Amino acid sequence: PNPDIWFDHNVGISGDTEYGPPLGRLAEEDLVFMYQSGVGIVGVGRVLEPWNGKAYWGGDKLLYKGTDFEEFRISIDWCHDLRKQPRNGNEVVGNTPSQFLEQISDPEFIENAKGFLSGLDNVPSGPDRTYNEGGRGSGRMVYKVHRHSRLAKDKLASIPQEDLACECCGLQTQNLYPFEFHVYEVHHRKPFEDDDKPRVTKLGDVAVLCPNCHAAITKSKLTIGQVRKAIDSSPGS
Repeated sequence: PNPDIWFDHNVGISGDTEYGPPLGRLAEEDLVFMYQSGVGIVGVGRVLEPWNGKAYWGGDKLLYKGTDFEEFRISIDWCHDLRKQPRNGNEVVGNTPSQFLEQISDPEFIENAKGFLSGLDNVPSGPDRTYNEGGRGSGRMVYKVHRHSRLAKDKLASIPQEDLACECCGLQTQNLYPFEFHVYEVHHRKPFEDDDKPRVTKLGDVAVLCPNCHAAITKSKLTIGQVRKAIDSSPGS
């Protein structure tokens, strides 16, 4: 594959009718490894939705420009970018044949893959980590915006517990609710709206909000600063 295209568009792509139908074996939430021939494993992702069975052909409809074959695509959240530090596929999943889609079946390499994934999940995320997000046509003429599966978790984990608070009203929900889980929501400072183009997001591009402020900002379509000013000027404040 061309990893840049796959990461930029949150997709897995096959070409020609021989390789399209196997995409139908993938189910939502399935984990997939992106293997680049001669390089190794360059990405790990999770299937966002089942294959729509659609073929793309010609001109601007193709992501691989200048080719003369049909493209078949499936939406994948490439949550681990290993392009700068690819891993030897033979060590992780065993022999990696040239087929487009191959299931890991050897019990030894299933365990290897689980250990490999566990190690990736435990890697701390710094402020410069990027998250590929964007809208996707669902095939039902309804657009769904795909948020990165780890973005909210990493944002909350990046803030010390004692400093965690709503960026709008200042409420520290951990002092209000006696739960082990966070009662916060993560809000994109620049809304997606109807944008169906992929986007690269960093932790600084999202804000931590309490559920009430998040609802107020979403419904009013105001910025965090504008809602904070409205709170400060309200008679009950």
